[in-house]
Amino acid sequence: MLAGLFVLATGFLPWWSVRYAYSDATGSGHITETASAWEMSTLWSIALVLTATVAAGWAWWTAKRGRPPRWMLITALACTTVSVLLVVLARAVAWAPGSGTAEWVMSWSTGEDTLAQSWMVRDRLLTRADPDLTVDVTWGLWVGLAAIVLVAVLVLTQRGVRAAGARE
Repeated sequence: MLAGLFVLATGFLPWWSVRYAYSDATGSGHITETASAWEMSTLWSIALVLTATVAAGWAWWTAKRGRPPRWMLITALACTTVSVLLVVLARAVAWAPGSGTAEWVMSWSTGEDTLAQSWMVRDRLLTRADPDLTVDVTWGLWVGLAAIVLVAVLVLTQRGVRAAGARE
């Protein structure tokens, strides 16, 4: 159950960042703005909720009924595999034909809109690597992905421990 909460919590870490150069009367430098998985991607959000559900379901079953049946192990591992694929595919969409940056209109506007916000459009995970503008995933994605894999490992090891205990 704690693993599921950890997975959900990783969704609040910075998964996406926009780092851009600025120059004004006060000086120049770089500003970095970040966004969480919950803010940036529906696929990322689904992956986190699916994995947390697996962890909660697995914890409930083992606490109430003991050793889960083989179908539950297969289902739990399939769900965590789907979660990993969703995290990866959310990034792969940016590489699909026709999803280039040509259709984007970039602007330096005043008020609430900023350059970073124009690159932080939900479900449009387009990257850019330039000395003055870098847009890409950040460390939170890797922590979230590791948490998803951790749930799969815990499911496998808990089943192995229970199976070994049942044999003795």
